[in-house]
Amino acid sequence: MANFFKKAFQDMKDNAKAQHEVDKANFEAVKAESKATREEAKMTPA
Repeated sequence: MANFFKKAFQDMKDNAKAQHEVDKANFEAVKAESKATREEAKMTPA
């Protein structure tokens, strides 16, 4: 029974770490897209 919980908590830890990496990558993508949009807006005459 103890091994079941040990494995379950390790799986949760691994999944949380993987999700954090995905979230970080998504954040960087949104940040880059936002920067590109700002740069494009600067280049376009008002």
